Amino acid sequence: MFARIKKTGKYQYLQIVENNKVKGRVKQRVIATVGRLDHLWNTHLL
Repeated sequence: MFARIKKTGKYQYLQIVENNKVKGRVKQRVIATVGRLDHLWNTHLL
């Protein structure tokens, strides 16, 4: 499990992601989207 920053349009979102191996290939599944990165910085949650 790891955290990643996903860019969508002009915003960036913090996501929690896990990797699973399915039929010999690695699949990523988003567990949760924590929120927009700019809002997290402004509210001092990061």
